[in-house]
Amino acid sequence: MSRGEVQLRLAEVDKVTVGAAILQQEESGPTVLLLKRNPAEKYYPDVFELPGGKVDAKDGTVHDAIIREVFEETQLAVVEVISPLSCITYATEKLEKGPTDQGTTVRRRAVQLSYVV
Repeated sequence: MSRGEVQLRLAEVDKVTVGAAILQQEESGPTVLLLKRNPAEKYYPDVFELPGGKVDAKDGTVHDAIIREVFEETQLAVVEVISPLSCITYATEKLEKGPTDQGTTVRRRAVQLSYVV
C-alpha cells in the first residue's frame, strides 16, 4: 500500500490503533505474546489480543505509538519494528443516552496497524 493510500485510508477513520506481534524464537518454533483483557472491561472482556492501543496526538509516528503501547502494557522495550502485518478496519456502534433517556447510536470507524516487533 502506498503512502498516499495509507493517508487516504487514515483520513476516512475516526480512530487509529496499533498492535504489536511480539515474537520469540523457541526450539519448537516462534511464539507470540498475547495479553488477556480484564474480565471487568466493558468491551471484549476476557479476550486475548496483541499488546497495543490508540495512537495518541503526542505520538510522532506509528512506530512511536507501538513502542509506547508495548512498554505501557508489558514493560518490554521494543528493539526493532520488523515488518507490518495486514491492517484491520472495523466499525463500532455505541448507544449514547442523553438527558431525555433517548439514545443516539454513534458509529465510529477505526483501523488497526499491526507490526511484528
